[in-house]
Amino acid sequence: IAMTINKLIIKGDAISSGGGRNYLTVYKAGASFSDPSVVIEGIVNGMQLYSKPQGSSTTPNYLQVGGVSGSGSLNREAPATYGKANGVSYYILTNNSDATSTQSFFEKNGSIWTDQSGVMCYIMNGTANQTFTADTAFLHGGMKVVSGGMFVNFNQNAGNYTYNDSANNTVTFFTQNGGTTRAQFSHGDLEMGVAISGLTSAGAEAVFGSAAGDNTYGSFRFTNIVYASGTIKLRLNSATQMDTLDLTSYAKFNSSDSSWEDVAGGTLKFADGVAEGTQVKFDFGDNLAWLIGDDVESVKVISWDADKKTSLVAEDFTANLFEGEDGLSYMAEFTVGDDGLYVKYVVVPEPAEVACLIGFGALAFAALRRRRK
Repeated sequence: IAMTINKLIIKGDAISSGGGRNYLTVYKAGASFSDPSVVIEGIVNGMQLYSKPQGSSTTPNYLQVGGVSGSGSLNREAPATYGKANGVSYYILTNNSDATSTQSFFEKNGSIWTDQSGVMCYIMNGTANQTFTADTAFLHGGMKVVSGGMFVNFNQNAGNYTYNDSANNTVTFFTQNGGTTRAQFSHGDLEMGVAISGLTSAGAEAVFGSAAGDNTYGSFRFTNIVYASGTIKLRLNSATQMDTLDLTSYAKFNSSDSSWEDVAGGTLKFADGVAEGTQVKFDFGDNLAWLIGDDVESVKVISWDADKKTSLVAEDFTANLFEGEDGLSYMAEFTVGDDGLYVKYVVVPEPAEVACLIGFGALAFAALRRRRK
């Protein structure tokens, strides 16, 4: 189905039993987050929904969807001429009930998968959860979680991210050179609880994490993480079953001149205007006994390059407590390293110990002040 109209509103679900592609070329003058061109109040199910820009237009496209389930998917396709269109397709997810999509989602330019013809961005702004379980997520315009939960498969299949052009060059998100994976792909920025002009928060806590399941553990790549509020859920169930985030640099094949280019990594930072005392909040699950003990080493949960080391310090992070089988409570102890953020769990100090530590801290501060006079 191809439609070129000014605005589309579907009051219920958008369901297709036969699958297939459904292209939406919808441009409303003055469209915005508060007044999108497409509004589907219900669930997209069994339908491959595409935002398709017109010609060489760089105008953003705004599409609001009440959730995606089953084999439903939200995609972007540019015109077939390579490199012809740019801009952003914004999908605003307003789930009021949990939904899970098993279908891959992607950005596409004709028969070439590339990031040179515009991007797609998912924005979660609901009161429930949206989950994507597929191991192929061609999205590099970023994910913004304003309210509600967004969960994705962290175990992305590198083999699904390749495409050979007519000269047999592998030109896409995961690219290969001589049979060895050389380049990887960033999904853009992860923004947690960051206000978006023109978009009113649905009021639920912002949550981002990996989809449940034994085959969903992995390292999901973003360029930057920008934090204002909410919870980042990473399962730390064992050394071989854990979720991590990757912000490091990578190499990418440039199909225009058949060269390799280095793409800079990013960092973890607070959003502008965040209140003093804000902490980045994590939930690491409840299988944390393996991270307890004096001889246990911390594990890295976020990777970055040394030259992009976050300016945040250990006290800027917090996480869920863990109740051990020994009856003691354990808390997360963070370390900010040159190459990433590390965590392990330590016993929560008794009140008397805390008072003692505070006392020692006050004495040390007083002594430091005296030395500075």
